[in-house]
Amino acid sequence: MRWFAIAVMFVLFVNLASDTQADPPKDWPQWRGPKGDGVSEEKGWNATFEESPKKLWDAKVGRGFSSPIIRDGFLYLFSTDNDTLQKESISCHDALTGKEQWKHTYEMKSVKRTGNPAGGTPAIVDGKVFSYGAGLNLVCVDAKTGKPIWANDLMADLPGQPVPYGYQLSPLPFENLIIVPAITNTDAKKSKPPFNEPRGGPYAPQGGVLLAFDQKTGKEIWRNSEGASAWSSPVLADLGGKKTVVHLTGRYLLGIDAKTGKTLWKSDLRDVGVVAEDMAASPVVVGDIVFTPIHKAYGNPSSGTACTAAFRVKDGEVKRLWKNDQWCHWFQSAAVWEKGIYGFDEKSTFWCIDLETGKEKWKSKEFGVSGKSGGGIMIADGKVIAIDARQQLTIAEVSLTKPKILSQARIFKAESGYECETAPLLFGGLLYCRNHTQLICFDLRPAKP
Repeated sequence: MRWFAIAVMFVLFVNLASDTQADPPKDWPQWRGPKGDGVSEEKGWNATFEESPKKLWDAKVGRGFSSPIIRDGFLYLFSTDNDTLQKESISCHDALTGKEQWKHTYEMKSVKRTGNPAGGTPAIVDGKVFSYGAGLNLVCVDAKTGKPIWANDLMADLPGQPVPYGYQLSPLPFENLIIVPAITNTDAKKSKPPFNEPRGGPYAPQGGVLLAFDQKTGKEIWRNSEGASAWSSPVLADLGGKKTVVHLTGRYLLGIDAKTGKTLWKSDLRDVGVVAEDMAASPVVVGDIVFTPIHKAYGNPSSGTACTAAFRVKDGEVKRLWKNDQWCHWFQSAAVWEKGIYGFDEKSTFWCIDLETGKEKWKSKEFGVSGKSGGGIMIADGKVIAIDARQQLTIAEVSLTKPKILSQARIFKAESGYECETAPLLFGGLLYCRNHTQLICFDLRPAKP
């Protein structure tokens, strides 16, 4: 009854606060939202403030790059412990107060961590929350209680291949399946868990697989062995009438039948003239066009080792439409609004690219801090909400002609810990922002008359 009452209160609260909205979002159930594109249909929220947005609450959380997800008035977050990096947790919070409802923690036993905390955003489907950790632990828990339903240790089961900085991937739900990539261990016969995670450096993945598991049981349903990324999360798209998993590996852009795991098409990214390696951002699909960053490890456009390209997928064939040699959104996934592509480059300059031609429309350093990658974005009602490496929040109207900055504020204190590399979440007029130590909720609901 308590759970039900809180959920009802949240729904009423959001409805009352959203009188000016047209069809406000019902939930934000996975990485980059219901459509996996980082774009919200929310309208009527307050995009302007003077010195700083009104803080509703803040909560201390573990380390991580995971964005929050929301369903039925509850917010879910994935984190790593602050000390050893060997423990990961899924936590549930009241979305209105930030109060923790439950927390499920487990220890990674098949890999010895050395690098970054977990970055994969969880997904929620039919009362179950799924997380995918830095050490290839795929975990399913009950959304109401946090009690474990099943767990697969893919580092041990495949066996998997540890990668520098750990896996930074978000699980992809589709019908009764949960889909994840993994790199397989090519030296399995010579070694066994626990595997030591490499420290830093470039990494060209080999032997990757894309796996689909039954959401209820964790049983493997299909496996595709064309390749995989350790950091670029797959997305779901409707291409040619087929539900397609679009995955960006270290070498290929892949299209895989979401139901069967069969390869529908693939494109060798080396054909664009860049030795593709450690992809991190997710591809974005608009209609039959897929656009994606392509880069060599630690590459940059000025040295000819990074770029962004767009491909048209039609009748199982992939044709490159354009290539932009000046812009590459390495870590931060971009978003599309109308006919523009928006996002940070590897030095935190904010760009607008024409979706149809790939040509630069404008760029701005007012959104970021020069020389540092980081932050994340989402778009709602023609406005970009961006957090840069300074932990600064920027809200701006965007168009193909120029941006109009509406509000800016430093939202985390310097002493609060680490640079922010997490995409913000706007839901019901409330803005959720996170760094490695804090989760903060800002109130952007319009003032009542």
